[in-house]
Amino acid sequence: MATQVISRKAPAVIACGFAANFIVMGRLAGDAFESNAKVLESYNKLHIQPGTLSAEFEQFGVVLLGTWRGINLYVSEEQYEDTDGTMKYFVPEKDVLVAATGIQSTMAYAGVAQADDDGKGMHVYEGRRVPLIYWDTSGEDYRRFRLSSRPIPIPGNTDSWTVLQVLA
Repeated sequence: MATQVISRKAPAVIACGFAANFIVMGRLAGDAFESNAKVLESYNKLHIQPGTLSAEFEQFGVVLLGTWRGINLYVSEEQYEDTDGTMKYFVPEKDVLVAATGIQSTMAYAGVAQADDDGKGMHVYEGRRVPLIYWDTSGEDYRRFRLSSRPIPIPGNTDSWTVLQVLA
């Protein structure tokens, strides 16, 4: 990706008076940031240091890329298997989340529906994480475990974040 242009999908965080302190980039957005000539030039100043680029492994699929103007820069390459069997990224590859994390918010959880033991009906369970242990009745000698969660973040102020997309 040679020249990168960024377009906004939502109002800017700074425009509404909140100071951003958290940035998460998708895989391709992080690569574009690291290789952008203007970004590299801004990190090569002798007397003004806007931040550091020194990638550190944080946890599975998440890398702390460094800092920029005091804000930690994260790149997320975490994936999950979708219901159709394809692997998808939790953070879309070209997206960037810029957020102010100090804003009050709430986390709620939706119900998780599971089939009854007889397979004729459904039951909805409430909770942060709902376990299910099941096995194949055809004689296989193993059991499967599934842990479901349906988190619903409820932001205190929807102007406290913006999502950017890197255009190729």
